[in-house]
Amino acid sequence: MKKQIIFTLLIASLFINISITHADLFPKNFENKDFINDGVLDLKDVIGIMKQLANLPPDTTDTTDANEQKRIAMSRLLSSKNAQDYQARLKEWMISYMTQVVDKNLEKALQYECQDIPIYFYSPTSENDGIAGISYPETPLYKDGADEFSETNNQVSGVDEADFIKNDGSHIYMLVDSKFIIIDAWPPENSHIISEYDIQGTPKKLFVHNERAVIYSSLEQLNDPPYYVSTNECTHGYDCQFTGDGKKLKMTILDISNLNQPDILRELYFDGTYINSRRIDQAVYTIILFPEPTVEGVIYDPDLTYCDYFYTDWWMIDPYNEWWPVGKIYSDTELIEIFEDLKEKNRQLIMAADMSGIQPTVRDVRYANGTPIEQERPLCDIEEIHFSSHQDGAQFLSIFAFDINEQTSQKAVSVIGKPGAVYASSSACYVATRHSAYGMPWFLFGWRTTDEMTTIHKFELKQSPATTSYAGSGVVKGRVLNQFAMDEYNGFIRIATTSGYLPNPDTHNIVSVLKPQQSGDLGTVGKIENIAPSEDIRSVRFNGDKGFIVTFKKTDPLFVLDLSNPEDPTISGELHIPGFSTYMHLMDKHHLLSIGYDSQEEGSFAWFQGVILQVFDISDTCNPSLIHKEIIGTRGTTSEAATNHLAFNYYKPKNLLAIPMAICEGGQGGIYGDTMTFNGLMVYQITVDNGFDYIGGVDHEIQSSCHNWWTDSDSAVKRSIFMEDYIFSISDKDMRIDSLSEPGNHVAIIKLKE
Repeated sequence: MKKQIIFTLLIASLFINISITHADLFPKNFENKDFINDGVLDLKDVIGIMKQLANLPPDTTDTTDANEQKRIAMSRLLSSKNAQDYQARLKEWMISYMTQVVDKNLEKALQYECQDIPIYFYSPTSENDGIAGISYPETPLYKDGADEFSETNNQVSGVDEADFIKNDGSHIYMLVDSKFIIIDAWPPENSHIISEYDIQGTPKKLFVHNERAVIYSSLEQLNDPPYYVSTNECTHGYDCQFTGDGKKLKMTILDISNLNQPDILRELYFDGTYINSRRIDQAVYTIILFPEPTVEGVIYDPDLTYCDYFYTDWWMIDPYNEWWPVGKIYSDTELIEIFEDLKEKNRQLIMAADMSGIQPTVRDVRYANGTPIEQERPLCDIEEIHFSSHQDGAQFLSIFAFDINEQTSQKAVSVIGKPGAVYASSSACYVATRHSAYGMPWFLFGWRTTDEMTTIHKFELKQSPATTSYAGSGVVKGRVLNQFAMDEYNGFIRIATTSGYLPNPDTHNIVSVLKPQQSGDLGTVGKIENIAPSEDIRSVRFNGDKGFIVTFKKTDPLFVLDLSNPEDPTISGELHIPGFSTYMHLMDKHHLLSIGYDSQEEGSFAWFQGVILQVFDISDTCNPSLIHKEIIGTRGTTSEAATNHLAFNYYKPKNLLAIPMAICEGGQGGIYGDTMTFNGLMVYQITVDNGFDYIGGVDHEIQSSCHNWWTDSDSAVKRSIFMEDYIFSISDKDMRIDSLSEPGNHVAIIKLKE
């Protein structure tokens, strides 16, 4: 507990003049207590003490219960009572956050040795109306579609996930370039586009339900985008962050009761970026990340030149015309004074600022008989904006709920924090956010009992009407991989995390079981620690009172978890085989189907090789076994389905599996293949008795690179659909329709792009 007490006093000392006269508050293993001069700490003392505290081993006087309560308290969100309270909390939060960032930059400046090494400083961001398109002639629609057809591969039954393609067995709804298109898909040989609708911006994902289409599109870049954005969607999570693309979001709601002529109903504009979404019946829930609240003039680094430099001209010895640092310009005392002045200036600017308009907003355009009615308003009530007590991020993270059939429907909740992996059950949404001791700002002045943690914020989801509200928070050790590393069952939340990064031998994995407390907090009631030391998690799947984890460094240990007693979870069995699974799918209660990568061992590690499909028998949870395995290609072979579950199409009624694949041959060890032999869709019949029976492939005849890391797919096909005895394979350029009796002999091709 001593480090906690010191931490509280240290932080308080930054804002008010606190005397610390009890040197015995410091841990016994803490050296140089002479930081304390006359019982009063100045900022340099604080920084010096924090450096030493950060490097100390965990205080042995801390108890598990005390640490748990501490972490829960840190993760808890606080709401505002009224507008005045909101502005006061926002100012307090901004000052606290600013102080931490500036002090972190000061610490970096004090450490800079003016050698030929770059120095990096923290900043808060270093962490048009729809128009009807082409008019097609009225087409007589088939009332009957396919009797059997595949749908979106959702993690949770009844909780729909947005994708760029949906189907209902008779029609396919797609986003292509800047258009929403509808395809009459039955019968397959007569498939054709029946309507198109222009979408503003770049359409990304959609829902289709009850004669309505909800379309998400990205507009222009945000003025102050999140600290990390990527044009590629983060799905698997192994080496990417769930932060969106940094562009403004637009939602377009269309009436598609007349499939030949979609009609605009509503447009919603947000100065935030799309993170994720779910649909439960008619209720749509969208997670949006808004930029950090800012005050003009507030900066986080004084932009100093820290070193004197000697410049070498081209005629001198150095041929690169480089600047070489030769000494510091500022003393430590001068630096501290400069940064203190900066903080004070920032504080004054924040305290003087008008905060009344600083909150997420939405521009809502509703159409009545073709006439737009526009309104711009706050996204949610002041009371529904929640603050993190530990400044775990700088942006507004909002969940926006509305009813797909109600034009005026809207309910939202916001927190100031960071985005993360999103998991949703039928009654709750969980946002799991990663935090690192080496990042900003969760551990900035925190207790270093672990280097990584994940906060989990729970939001209740209700339908009829569609609403959402903040329910509680918790925190676990390690970093979460993706949505499949989370699950809700019988009121308990299970989450699998990894602590450390390979090749660090201290890397290990944890499964935590949390339960909502009376206060709403998510408290840990059970845990399995130190799973697979020196390996990290590559895939997770939960099913009722069982869990399955695949880790990897040299081999692929499949761990079977017994979660029947939430307070005492255990590992019931494990299996060690080459390679690793990146996604696991339940064939039935006793069998797992997975996709991943084969491996070739070399010394203390292993090279990933071609794609592998595997079937595991888990009927005996103490002795799981591999019963079937299919290896496809060599190193450089990739599949969209390996890192995006929406591309994995297992159709249980016919025991069929369709997976996109770009096959490269000629690779081995760390050498990538040099010949691409196939780029399209592969179709298998899979049974427990006979394993993988390759039916055939639909080649899209597109050449691409064979030099792809395992998380970077380059397969031409992105999605597929089964309709009775036909398979639809969809690439960026076209949709190819084939009979399952003769894959590769197309019954129809629909061109999507020129």
